[in-house]
Amino acid sequence: MKKLSNKKAVALLLCLVLIVSLVPAAAAADTGDARTVTVRYASGHGIDTHDYEAAFTYSDDLFTRSGYTYRKDLALMSMGLAFAAYTSKDSEKTDNYATGNRNFVSMAEQCGFENIQSNKWMFQPAEADSIGISCASKTIRDNGGSYTLIAVGVRGNNYHAEWGGNARLDAAGEHKGFALGRDQVLDYLRGYIADTGISGRLKIWIAGYSRGAAVSNMVGGALDNGYSLGEGVSLSPHDLYCYCYEPPMGATKDQVQGRLYDNIQNLVNENDLVTYVAFDNWDFARYGVDRVVPTKGDDNYLTYKAAMLREFVKIPNNGGIYWPDHFQAWGIDPKDITSGDLGKIFKVNMTQKEFYADLCEAITTCLASSREDYAENMQDFLVAMLADIFGAADKNTSGVAEAFAKKVQDNWKKLFYSLTIPGMIKNGTAARLLTGYLVEALQENGVLTYDLAGIEAAMGMLAPRLSKMACKYPGTTMTLLANLLVIGLAHCGEPGLAWLRSLPDDYMAKKQTVSYAGLFDDVGADAWYASSVDYVKYGRLMYGTGNHLFQPDAQMTRAMFAQVLYALEGSPSVRGLSCPFTDAGGSWYTDAVIWAYNAGVVAGVSPTRFAPNEALTREQMVTMLYGYAGREQAPSGSDGALAGYQDQARVSTWAREAMAWAVGTGVIAGTSATTLAPRKTGTRAEVATVLMRFCEQ
Repeated sequence: MKKLSNKKAVALLLCLVLIVSLVPAAAAADTGDARTVTVRYASGHGIDTHDYEAAFTYSDDLFTRSGYTYRKDLALMSMGLAFAAYTSKDSEKTDNYATGNRNFVSMAEQCGFENIQSNKWMFQPAEADSIGISCASKTIRDNGGSYTLIAVGVRGNNYHAEWGGNARLDAAGEHKGFALGRDQVLDYLRGYIADTGISGRLKIWIAGYSRGAAVSNMVGGALDNGYSLGEGVSLSPHDLYCYCYEPPMGATKDQVQGRLYDNIQNLVNENDLVTYVAFDNWDFARYGVDRVVPTKGDDNYLTYKAAMLREFVKIPNNGGIYWPDHFQAWGIDPKDITSGDLGKIFKVNMTQKEFYADLCEAITTCLASSREDYAENMQDFLVAMLADIFGAADKNTSGVAEAFAKKVQDNWKKLFYSLTIPGMIKNGTAARLLTGYLVEALQENGVLTYDLAGIEAAMGMLAPRLSKMACKYPGTTMTLLANLLVIGLAHCGEPGLAWLRSLPDDYMAKKQTVSYAGLFDDVGADAWYASSVDYVKYGRLMYGTGNHLFQPDAQMTRAMFAQVLYALEGSPSVRGLSCPFTDAGGSWYTDAVIWAYNAGVVAGVSPTRFAPNEALTREQMVTMLYGYAGREQAPSGSDGALAGYQDQARVSTWAREAMAWAVGTGVIAGTSATTLAPRKTGTRAEVATVLMRFCEQ
């Protein structure tokens, strides 16, 4: 059985252990006749170091629909584009990168593209923040019009010092490493258009895998936002076809709001750790629509899984048996190596998705408490070390992953006790053991030019953090160490290709409501409150209720609304403050209620009662908003604003001024042309709409 042996697996395990954590002139239009294209690609795994082949189907007709329309046939061909964008392993080993773009050239020529060009990084060893880019173009016709279709392939990971850029998160904003890649792609694409004399209407077809997918995703976001590709050319969002395979997250949650970006398609395997980083709770997100392949628990999963495995075994260099819903690959399973009470500490009955959720929480609470902590104390170590280890073209890292993992598994008891015995936690035994295993694995595989001092410094810095994680998340930590060989398998390209081939044509189209740029599963795109839900979600004023649900018709409580306004204010400290409400202490909303009382936002339903769990009425909502806005000297309302509403007399005396202000300023509207329904309880959808109107005044 083949072993996992590739730079991708090595870097992934390093990131885990060290906390990180992928044609001018146009040919004459060929009328879109379908043709089989043989794509050569650098395999994601396996001990062999040469390229493999896979068949795809190309037609100009793939680009005759809007980019907002997902197409399985285009998704498959786009995966071929992403595969071809990798530097050829054959070139890497035999001709010093002289034909580094060979696979892209071959694919583009078979598809009828011309003027095939690549940037310098396709022909030489990379740097930490470089990115390989290839472009080609052809003329196609769509609805009687002529367009220049430009294919853009963005190289994914598995390429030397570029590994370092994955760890460059920075303390805030976009993922710095991916953003640098985006800017290089945009600059190169703009130059390509100018140099080749392309003009008129464009169609842009861009794809990438792993790091290349994250960069492609951010390029798609920039193009949707109106990035100019030069004078004399135009690009409609409908003519952008952006497909991203197993993408990490590089944008921020405040950037990806709205359905403008739904022409960006992300193929996501929730069994793949890479798709969880950079981390959601560090404010990272993806542009576009996540099209999630089936995972354990989905309807008809076993049927989908069987079909996927049938396709998987047809793919050359498939890496052996791949079990997509747990860690039982190559016979490695915590149940097989533990017994008795000690075995109970392992997370043996969980899916990869569940394990990754625990792991991400452990990393962001123990190994790095925040992005600021990470950027200040860990980033430079990781960038330098990853770039150094993988930066030289003559280093052979093919056996490092399995060598390191084997050492961990052979010595897991020693490592376990070094992580859990308090006396050993203090002296950094675990870190020294892991450092020794890593260095030995590098030496055994001829990787001798690494910065040993840098590795030791990084591990010394990490020691107390790793110990904290081991104590707080023992099952997660030990399950990770027991499964280092298989942790990266789900990220390899072959499983993704097998999933795409096996799924029904309409399967992925049913997933449009999933992810960061879409709505919740219970919020239709044409719902009257859809834009409001988007607004409060990405403004982090309101959140879902779990399982991709927003529950728009559920009632909002008084405590919930106080918490929303508290978040809008920035959740200031309430230290030293008090309030008279006897029913608001010791709960998740306590700080919000204390702040709201002291800020004059609420007065309670009595001098001593806040009634946190009572449903919020419409007049209570506007009164609290008016109290909040009053701090900014909101204009008083006039009773004239209530004229024409037949039920205005039902507005409570204490709420009348606030209701007049809310109606007069457009913050709230009647439930009909003649009714205000002031004592009707507010739904979550109504509250979201009112909040958006209020914030946008």
